[in-house]
Amino acid sequence: MACPCKIQKDLIKTSHVFDPVRETYLDYNATTAPDRALLALYQNLSLSHWGHPMSPHGAGSSAYEIETLARKRIGEYFDLDDSCFFQVNSGTEGIYWAIHLLHKELNNAVFYLSKGCHPCVEQALNEQDIDFTLLDIDSQGQTILPDLELTSIPIVIYSPVNHETGGIDCCSQIYDWATQKGGLVLADAVQALARLNEKEWLMYCHLFVISGHKIHTPKGVALVGGSWIKNHQDNLPHLGTNPVLLRVLSEGLYLHKSRRLEMNDQLSMQTKEIQSMWQNDNLPLVNLTPDHHVPGVLLLGLSIPCDMEKLFMFMAKHRISLSRFCACQGTIKGESTILKEMGVNNDLANQSLRLSGGYKTKRGDWLNFTSALKRFL
Repeated sequence: MACPCKIQKDLIKTSHVFDPVRETYLDYNATTAPDRALLALYQNLSLSHWGHPMSPHGAGSSAYEIETLARKRIGEYFDLDDSCFFQVNSGTEGIYWAIHLLHKELNNAVFYLSKGCHPCVEQALNEQDIDFTLLDIDSQGQTILPDLELTSIPIVIYSPVNHETGGIDCCSQIYDWATQKGGLVLADAVQALARLNEKEWLMYCHLFVISGHKIHTPKGVALVGGSWIKNHQDNLPHLGTNPVLLRVLSEGLYLHKSRRLEMNDQLSMQTKEIQSMWQNDNLPLVNLTPDHHVPGVLLLGLSIPCDMEKLFMFMAKHRISLSRFCACQGTIKGESTILKEMGVNNDLANQSLRLSGGYKTKRGDWLNFTSALKRFL
């Protein structure tokens, strides 16, 4: 369930109403607005193909038909057999089941978790009482691979794109380190799907998790996929299938991919310009974004003392959507764990801001944030 922080509760008390038309939305790393074309497809299919795909009648066969098409399209997108993925409701659920499957099939394996991973990964390991070793990250947020002689199969879990910093991890090195030791790699690719060409991460994992809510698909659909699944069909969880959502996700993948290159080009230009403006205006902002990062994500630190709750409340009331940490943290106070692991000093780690744009982000959105920040300061 959602974990509302103080700001959310205060906004509810003030009867603050979210207006998508007027909002300056710079929190695409958290979630995205559903695309109108995908919503229309979802509605149409929900009205015409609402049967259970296993039912022995016309309603069942029509649902089975769109599920089959969805699996074909998704398999082609990821260059996988259509049996090499299964549907879940969210990225967090996908992480849980991917870990569960790996642990069940390889109960003598040793799990290694990058400190750059989303908090839900460590939570999933703890909930299943699975021991794991944390892997440090360097000053750029990339996973440091230890020089170890292993007697057990290693399973490495990492995020190709960090949810907070936008930094890109050393995907090929992680894969080589694990496979040379006879191990496997699970990629939390929820952020990577939205911003990174599949060629940069897909070949560097045996299992991956993606979620539709990062690419403007209606919420409630995600996937666990990978070539490793093909030979481990017997232990796949029986979670059921929503053929309509799966079909919408299959189209959402191709739609987002068709936009991604132009989106990244635009975001690169926008963020380069706005950072130059901040520098010219002497704003107390320090760019903490790793050198090797995806376009459109800026992690900033305020170099002067600031009450973060007051800042975020001010921004929310002025219809500026931004974030810190991850959407599931339940607070905007305190230090960024990832920044601390990267060696960032306490003041900046305690006063970080995450701005993340998307394909609908305009130049004016960055300017609106800048104007609001000036007024607050």
